[in-house]
Amino acid sequence: MLADKALKLPLAPGGMFGHFIGSGIARGLGLSGAYLLLSVTGAIGFSLFTGLSWLELMERIGGALEDGVLKVWHARQARKDREIGREIALKREESVSSQKKKDEDKPPVHIEPAVLDVPLSPKAQKPVQQSLFADPLHGELPGLSLLEAPKEQHEPVSADTVEYTSRLIERKLADFGVEVKVIAAYPGPVITRYEIEPAVGVKGAQIVNLMKDLARALSLVSIRVVETIPGKTYMGLELPNPKRQIVRLSEIIGSDSYQNMTSRLTMALGKDIA
Repeated sequence: MLADKALKLPLAPGGMFGHFIGSGIARGLGLSGAYLLLSVTGAIGFSLFTGLSWLELMERIGGALEDGVLKVWHARQARKDREIGREIALKREESVSSQKKKDEDKPPVHIEPAVLDVPLSPKAQKPVQQSLFADPLHGELPGLSLLEAPKEQHEPVSADTVEYTSRLIERKLADFGVEVKVIAAYPGPVITRYEIEPAVGVKGAQIVNLMKDLARALSLVSIRVVETIPGKTYMGLELPNPKRQIVRLSEIIGSDSYQNMTSRLTMALGKDIA
């Protein structure tokens, strides 16, 4: 009985050694200080025994937390971007449908048929030019057959292209804050003239200042502005054709306009859109 009582150890963590060590440190450093000292000592011992680096462990935990936070933040930003994209897509669809409705309601652009072949004048068989000299020794001027005859000309710009370009001009100028309406188009051998009607309050100088930007938007080298068209209240935009028509000197000299001239100094310069 006495032997059993003598061998009985106190019921405490660490046995008798832990009991005395813990009690001594608690009396010397207090309960909080004892817990802190023993925790640090245990951590150092565990690190020495297993080879674990607490700094590396904390670095990994911090990196994992940072990656998690960034992943959540990126997911949230992506969700916001998708929401904004859906809103912009809806607005774009509304704008496109509204623009299509406006285009459908607009009357078609009047396209003046291009004069491709100039009819040969009956007078062209004889030289219309008169000699500037009274001396008959100079003889008569050569006939029109000396020049190369004009070849068959193809349509310079199709009607669909003219219609599409007209709507494109309206949209691009509207993007720059200038509202215009294309009334008519006159395809020529080298350029096509689009007659536009500016909206109320739009000055001609605004359109002139935007020509470089409009040419860049239409992928053209340059655009010529005709601010005043005789007999009309419209402005003209002259755009170069994708394919230029070859104008022969024979068709200019052989035309009625040239043959019916009475002046001796009439010169053939070329063909215009008329």
